[in-house]
Amino acid sequence: MLTHRQLATSGIPWSAHVSAIIEGDNWKTSEGNLQTIWASLPAYKPDPHKEDQIIWSQHGTDKFSIATAWDLIRHHSPTQDTHLLIWQKEHIPRHAFILWLAVQGRLRTRDRISTTTAIPSLLCVLCNQEPETHDHLFFRCHHSRAVWETVNRHAGLTWPSLSWNQLIDWAIVAHKCKKNVTSMIARLSLAASVYNVWQERNRRIFSHQFQGRDYLASEIIQVANSLSDCDHHYAFEREDGLLRVPNGTACFPWNIQHTTGFQVPFPFEIFR
Repeated sequence: MLTHRQLATSGIPWSAHVSAIIEGDNWKTSEGNLQTIWASLPAYKPDPHKEDQIIWSQHGTDKFSIATAWDLIRHHSPTQDTHLLIWQKEHIPRHAFILWLAVQGRLRTRDRISTTTAIPSLLCVLCNQEPETHDHLFFRCHHSRAVWETVNRHAGLTWPSLSWNQLIDWAIVAHKCKKNVTSMIARLSLAASVYNVWQERNRRIFSHQFQGRDYLASEIIQVANSLSDCDHHYAFEREDGLLRVPNGTACFPWNIQHTTGFQVPFPFEIFR
């Protein structure tokens, strides 16, 4: 693109077309400062016998798209493996968002708030025994740990006893498969548990409302039971009011005998 100053000093009229700087099969660059400008561009000669066309030179196909434009201007960073754990089709959006904040260590826990604001207490409002941190809240606090263990017991899942960051690193490797039903349930249980524990924490602080461990666990289990509405993406298919699980894909988490194409009553209440 030429600036107004460059165009004014080139001697070319403001209303000129590209043809004004073409002479035969070459560019007419002797006027003003166009010679310097053309020397800085890749070698290209005009062809008066071909129709003009727009070429997107930033992509191999020469075709413009929003995706290639965005990829050109955006800041590129290494892909984070946490997306395999958080952003999944089956997740409830608000659960996934809170889990994402928790994984980033960005929830407004009391230890983080205290770095910028004076607060009366750093103690966890669930147990009133230790300072509230991400690592304590998920799931070192005896209250949240009891909820977490109850959910996993109903789901037939086994999670290692690790710090929060280590638990996430382990889950990324152990439950990254999108189409594995056990991994899907593990991801859903984690997101629902983190969300409900965080909600309970906020209720106690801002609304002075207290819910017991059994209530929290039942809320999470109820969400997981909605898996009875799974679609073919997870190798489920409905037939005559029954839910068919081909090849025993979902057998072992619920102690169901493996038989090819077995049928179970619908709804498929996994957690009961």
